[in-house]
Amino acid sequence: LNNLALAKIFKRYVIIHLIASICVGAYIFKNIEKFNFPSVAVGAGNALYLGSNPVFFGQEPVYFDVMWDNLGVTKGISPLTIEGDKILREKAESMLTQLPKLTIAEIYVNKAATLLFGSRTHLENYAQRAWRIVLIIMAAVGVAIYWRNPITLLIAGATTYQWLVHIPVLYNQRYSAGALDIGLMLLASIGIWKIWGAQLNRK
Repeated sequence: LNNLALAKIFKRYVIIHLIASICVGAYIFKNIEKFNFPSVAVGAGNALYLGSNPVFFGQEPVYFDVMWDNLGVTKGISPLTIEGDKILREKAESMLTQLPKLTIAEIYVNKAATLLFGSRTHLENYAQRAWRIVLIIMAAVGVAIYWRNPITLLIAGATTYQWLVHIPVLYNQRYSAGALDIGLMLLASIGIWKIWGAQLNRK
C-alpha cells in the first residue's frame, strides 16, 4: 500500500471511531447530568471489588464453592444500581490501597494468565484450554505474517486492549470468551489462511 492509500484507510478509521465516540459519549454525558455517574452502565464497581479479592486471586468465588459477599458490603443494595456500584467501587479502591503491591501484582499476573488460558478452578477438562492455546498460536502466526496490514493491527490492538482492561476486574470464563474469542478467531483465521494457501501453492 502507498502512502495515499494508507491515509485513506486511516481517515476511515478516524471517522468510525469519532462516530462511535459521539454515540457513546452522548450516553455518558446524559448520565453525568442526570445521575452524576460518568458511565453507560453499572456493574464495574462490583466487578472491580470481586476482582480485587486476594483470597480467590480475583476469580469468581463460585468456582471455589463460595457465594459472593457483595450484598453484605452494600447492606442489601443491589450491586447493579448506581448506589451499590459506588459503594463497591470505593471498597475495592480501599482494598487495593491496603494490599501490598507484590500481592496485587501476583493477583494481576494470575488473572492475566487465566484470561488467556482458563483457570483450573473451573476447567472440568483441558479441552477448552487446548482450544485457546491453538487459537493464540494461530493468532500469533497471523499477526507475525500480516503485521503490516492495518486490519490485522486493528484486530490485534483491540484484542490486546480487551485482555488488559479485564485484568483488574473479576475473572469469569464467560468474560474471557466474550472479550478475546472473536479477536483471536479472526487473527487465527488469517494465520490458517496463510498456511493453507502456502500448502496449496506447493501442489
